[in-house]
Amino acid sequence: MSFSIGGLGIFAMMLLSVSERKREIGIRRAVGAKRGDILIQFLGESLLISLFGGIGGVVLGIIISLIIIIISGLPLVINPIHLALAFFISISLGVLSGLYPAYLATSIEPIEVLKA
Repeated sequence: MSFSIGGLGIFAMMLLSVSERKREIGIRRAVGAKRGDILIQFLGESLLISLFGGIGGVVLGIIISLIIIIISGLPLVINPIHLALAFFISISLGVLSGLYPAYLATSIEPIEVLKA
């Protein structure tokens, strides 16, 4: 559930970013940036967002688990494989969520934006 909410959040944030930065994208395209350059920029941004979110989620999960161990006294095992899997899923989902907004950014034509 939290992965899907995170993915939707990144998707919405990247769509908003593309919408707000149309003029910047148009200018970059007009001075010679290729579609691939724009695609890499926006996919890189979604990767960084999901990377920081994944790191934050893993750290927060460990802290909460340790608090539960201290309060309850119950033995709780933190499995590094599960942490790595959650981290990998968060990064993958973040990049997938950024694909469509990145594609939209590459489809912006410089002439349309510079006219407005």
